[in-house]
Amino acid sequence: MRKLYIIEATGNQSKGHNVLPAQEIYTDQAFVNCKNVLEEESLPWLILSKMHGLIWPNSRIIPYNEELMSDSEVSQRLARTLQNKQILANTIIGLYALTKPKSLELDSWRLDVLKTTEFILVGEKNSACLSMTEAALLNFKVTKKDYINFYSEGEKCLL
Repeated sequence: MRKLYIIEATGNQSKGHNVLPAQEIYTDQAFVNCKNVLEEESLPWLILSKMHGLIWPNSRIIPYNEELMSDSEVSQRLARTLQNKQILANTIIGLYALTKPKSLELDSWRLDVLKTTEFILVGEKNSACLSMTEAALLNFKVTKKDYINFYSEGEKCLL
C-alpha cells in the first residue's frame, strides 16, 4: 500500500508579502521537523493549510494571518478542497507516476488509487483541521500522528 503524508501547517509563518513555496512559508518548528524527516526519506507529502486546503510543498503562496480566519471559513475552505476525491486521486497519480490499467474505467481506477493509499495525517493533537480531513477520508485508510510522536519516533514511524 502506498503512503501519502499530510502535514498540518500551523503556527508561525515567514513574514512579509513575498510569494514563496508553501514549505518555506510555514516556519513552525514542529512543521519544519516533520518536513525534514519526510524529505530525508524522499517520501511523498502534502501540506494541509487552513487557507489553501491540501497543497503541494512547492506551491507558491503568500503568507496570511490565520487569526483573521473564522472557524466557519476554515471549515468551508477545507471542505471545498477535500470534497472532490478525483482531484485527490489525480494528485496521488501524479506523485507516484501511476498508469491506468486498460481494463479499468477512469473513475473506478481513481477510486482504487484512493483505496490503496494510506493517508498519514501529521499535526497537532486534537486538531480540528486534521479531524475534518480524517472525516473527509472516512472510507479510506487513515492514520493520525501528532507532531511530537512523529518526530521523536523518526524513521520508525515511517515504516
